[in-house]
Amino acid sequence: MASSSSASATPLLYSCIAYRTTILTEHTTSPASGTSSLASLILPKISHESAQKLTYTHNQNFVHYIADAPSDHPGADPSAGGLTYLVVARSDIGRRIPFGYLFEIKKRFLAAYDPHHTDFSGLPPYGAANFSSQLKSLMVDYGTTQDGKENAIGNVQNEIENVRGIMTENIERVLERGERMDLLIDKTDRLGGSAHDFRVRSRSLRRTMWWKNIKLMVLLVVVVIFLIYLFVGFGCGLPDARTYPYLSTEQIVRKDPRRQSPTHAIQYVGFADERGGPRGSATKAAYLSARYESRREEVDHSLRDYLLGETSLNALDGPAHPSRDHEHLGVVAKDLRLQQLLDFPVGNLSNGQSRRARIARALLRKPELLLLDEPFMGLDPPTLASLSPLLHQLAAAHAPRLVLALRPQDPIPDWISHVLWLGPDLTVAYQGRKRDVLRDVRLSVRAETAGDADTPRALVKSVHEIGRILTADGILEAKSPSEYSAKTRAPRAPTPVHQVGEVLVEMEGVQVAYGDRKVLGDWEEAVDGQLRRGLWFSVRRGDRWAIVGPNGSGKTTILSLICSDHPQAYSLPIRHFGRSRLPTPGSPGISIFDIQARIGHSSPEVHAFFPRDLSVRQTIENAWADTFRGRARLSHDRDRAVDACLSWFHRELNPAFLPAHEGVDAPSQGSETHLKGALARWRRLHLVTSPPCDDEPPEHDWADDLRFGELSFSAQRLALFLRAIVKKPEIVILDEAFSGMDDGLRDKCMLFLEHGESRRFRYEGATSRKAGRQGIVETTRSRQGQVRIDGLSDEQALLCVSHVREEVPGVVRDWLCLPDAHEGTPARFGRLDRPLSQDREQWKEIWGL
Repeated sequence: MASSSSASATPLLYSCIAYRTTILTEHTTSPASGTSSLASLILPKISHESAQKLTYTHNQNFVHYIADAPSDHPGADPSAGGLTYLVVARSDIGRRIPFGYLFEIKKRFLAAYDPHHTDFSGLPPYGAANFSSQLKSLMVDYGTTQDGKENAIGNVQNEIENVRGIMTENIERVLERGERMDLLIDKTDRLGGSAHDFRVRSRSLRRTMWWKNIKLMVLLVVVVIFLIYLFVGFGCGLPDARTYPYLSTEQIVRKDPRRQSPTHAIQYVGFADERGGPRGSATKAAYLSARYESRREEVDHSLRDYLLGETSLNALDGPAHPSRDHEHLGVVAKDLRLQQLLDFPVGNLSNGQSRRARIARALLRKPELLLLDEPFMGLDPPTLASLSPLLHQLAAAHAPRLVLALRPQDPIPDWISHVLWLGPDLTVAYQGRKRDVLRDVRLSVRAETAGDADTPRALVKSVHEIGRILTADGILEAKSPSEYSAKTRAPRAPTPVHQVGEVLVEMEGVQVAYGDRKVLGDWEEAVDGQLRRGLWFSVRRGDRWAIVGPNGSGKTTILSLICSDHPQAYSLPIRHFGRSRLPTPGSPGISIFDIQARIGHSSPEVHAFFPRDLSVRQTIENAWADTFRGRARLSHDRDRAVDACLSWFHRELNPAFLPAHEGVDAPSQGSETHLKGALARWRRLHLVTSPPCDDEPPEHDWADDLRFGELSFSAQRLALFLRAIVKKPEIVILDEAFSGMDDGLRDKCMLFLEHGESRRFRYEGATSRKAGRQGIVETTRSRQGQVRIDGLSDEQALLCVSHVREEVPGVVRDWLCLPDAHEGTPARFGRLDRPLSQDREQWKEIWGL
């Protein structure tokens, strides 16, 4: 009873020894006081970088602790530097007794647990619990007995004596070094003089900084005023260098006051960038195969919603004029052949259907001026013929007024009245009535053919297809095509015959449907004398196929099944390279990576999702990667193939290219309607010139620095075309790969596809700026046997999709024409006698025109 009374009467309430936050032993003399919980609050705050002796206050209690550091235990286990000795005592006994107690328990604990042989970090919580009895006895002795208090004071005095001895020793050492006090005094005097100089200089610096602060404040005030001007201007309208007098008339106010703003009165629809369109706006798919999924999400808006502007997830939002939109929706949808797609998810539309949808949406907004940038690109001939009368009707009624931006090879609608012809440097070369401009262009062609040195060659580089007229019945070819320059028309022999080998892809009755809607194979066709449902189609080595059909007929769907991007490729009767996607008895399945490693693919979908931050070289090397962001598996031969592509097309890919020889015709990108801001920068930083001949390629450092997103649209298409063919895949798929290119670059790509580095264009008889007849000649590399990349071989198959006759490669000899998805008529197959570029009648026969 006596000891219990003494323990409860001691002013030392709680004590513990811990390694960092782990309590090794503890004892409390007053459980009711709750002081044991203070240890969990104090220990995490203690640092052991240096030795500490500190005191915290908590209500009427003091928390005293001694924290060791590794420097306190030289030669011992490093964990000894993480020990903490802590005691909680009443505040009325001061600090000497608690710290005397702490010195004593530290001495006894280290005597019981030798720091040279004990790893304190390995001890579990309460791993030194047997030491708690000594904590208890020492807390009673130091808190209640006079001897204990005197021992505590003695311990503190001993500690002070130790410190005093260390200080005395340090002072003696300083004196032993013979430090000269007079030197210190001299330094002090010099420091005083320096302080005076510093005060003088500081006054001058203060004045200078004051003026700088004043200038900074003035600059900030100007910036704030400018920002306020911008905010007010955006709300009320900023002054513009362009003026719109018609939009300020009373007629516009009566129609719709909102049309006084150019943003409402003028609508722009561009097709050169495939990231636009329904899938390029708020409804763009998150990944490549998303458009082929049949499951309908709540955010998958229908085409009707897209056309009416009802794509907001906010239920309170809606179109500006819903009744007017619904009134004209049926008319516009019928004219653009969209009426059966109104309830179809807009994300599942084909490329051509999405372009028509963008035109329809712009028309439904009824602007005063509609700008259509290359509106005929990617449209099938039937839609092309039906779109022209619709645009004519709108133009005739001035609702809206139309401005069309066309490529030189695009047909010009017969109702167009005026033409503005841009040169390669985006300057106006000709403008006026259509008849006069086309006549001037023809005269320029004749002058160049005759060798007139004053004729700008780049102006007529891509005009051998100019003069075609688009009517309601189709495209009328120029009356005198012989008048046009033939320099980009390479004379071709009849379609070569290639050996046909084993089957690479085989489809037996393929039918693709999204719910109840069938988009491919909804017909019966004769197979081995019997009528069978679905599409029966095979691709063999050496095949050269052209796949055509109306927009939405399933052309890209077929290619997605071949590439296995389509989710239904797992369940449909398709064999890739002799195996199905899913394993069968005795035959393993084939993975998507194995399939795509043997296929080269270029399409608008690939263009839309391809990373813009990859360099030009990385873009072509990506042919050997599993994904767009994957690491390419390269070798010496593959590096040489990439270098060959960069050398062959450095004029088209490098925006800093500067022709060094006027006699060599460098394909121009003058028909591009969009220039990148990086063009001028690259001309300054990476100025290169053309090589003197075809076997001396320039350096390719620019290809490592130039980003894919910095290229023009046609150069991006070219890079993806090279990515598709560089690895010599077993199947080459070109889905509208040449759309967006001018005809000079297009013909060069087709020649490279067929012959690789072994053939090139040459202008026979051309000297300086005089043009001669174009021909195809053998290259120096071919004569020397140094060709790094060949054209298509008999081991490869080619699948090409296009709506333009001139964009079908000359090596194509078989064609597949798909019907409209709603017709129910079977697909038609046929064989070509000669390249389509030389025979318009075969093209009409394929389309049934």
